[in-house]
Amino acid sequence: MQKNKKPSQQSYIRREPKQCPIPDPQVYDIDMLSTMLDEELSDLVHSLENDRMIVLEARFDPRFWEEEVAYARREQQLRRNRRESHDRYLSLCVDQSDVSEDDLPQGDFDNSAYVYAATNGRPPRWN
Repeated sequence: MQKNKKPSQQSYIRREPKQCPIPDPQVYDIDMLSTMLDEELSDLVHSLENDRMIVLEARFDPRFWEEEVAYARREQQLRRNRRESHDRYLSLCVDQSDVSEDDLPQGDFDNSAYVYAATNGRPPRWN
């Protein structure tokens, strides 16, 4: 009669741990993201999103990729907000300069009298 084997003595099939199909994403700090061109930043977001989808399909934790995508998207959002703020500022400046120029008297664009007076009646030397 055989004794029942204890669970520690039973033979199990040893499996190798699953390997993630993609290495962990490169970690970018804020300084690196802020110096990237807009095209590089959008390419980075696109590649991280593609890698995240592959990791999800392989049933791994996509947290690292999601975090990097969030930082890159935040940088894109900051740039978009700065660009919009700058455009609003420029349009405001143009509007203000138009209003201030409207208050000025009409200018005389013939400056020959000024040149004549500045040269004491002598013809100007252009060279």
